[in-house]
Amino acid sequence: HTPIAVTAVGADALTKSNVVSVVALNGIVPSMNVSRNNGLQRVIAIRGIGYETAQNISSQPGVAFFIDGVYIANNIATGLDLVDVDRLEVLRGPQSTLYAQSATGGVINMITNQPKLGGAVSGQADVSYGNYNLLKADASLNVPIGDTFAVRGSLQTFSHDGFAKVPELGNYDLDNANDFTGKIGATWKPIEHFSANLRSE
Repeated sequence: HTPIAVTAVGADALTKSNVVSVVALNGIVPSMNVSRNNGLQRVIAIRGIGYETAQNISSQPGVAFFIDGVYIANNIATGLDLVDVDRLEVLRGPQSTLYAQSATGGVINMITNQPKLGGAVSGQADVSYGNYNLLKADASLNVPIGDTFAVRGSLQTFSHDGFAKVPELGNYDLDNANDFTGKIGATWKPIEHFSANLRSE
């Protein structure tokens, strides 16, 4: 057995810390730093190893980002809002054996809630409001259809005013947000040892 430095952050901890995107993980995951670069670009570094050439389209990140096992190659996509997330797993150190060449610094695995088979229809909704007209509202609904098929959908809106203004541009807001994200997924499990999943965000 080889020890691996792993930090797992569950949905409750993400909610309590108001983590709505990967950028907001600063200070929550030890030895990981996430910063903005060149507008929408993101630079993620674990133990100082990261992606320092975001403007070079031929370079590759040093920290790999996965959503439900799917590799997300473009670092702009790490700015997506976290919607209906079950947990985030951060693996520190080289992980190239399992996650290929873009995992020199480590890996971020985002695991979302999957459709649940059987049982009754279930769902939840939350609304938060704060200063700078911050509004965060999300809802999810799980619909099982028999014992072999289920559909789950989620919606989230996140917005706030800018934290600073540029007087020369007519008090233009800096770092404001106006995001809307939706996700839908379906799971089919006709037999015990086979399942198929379809997901769109």
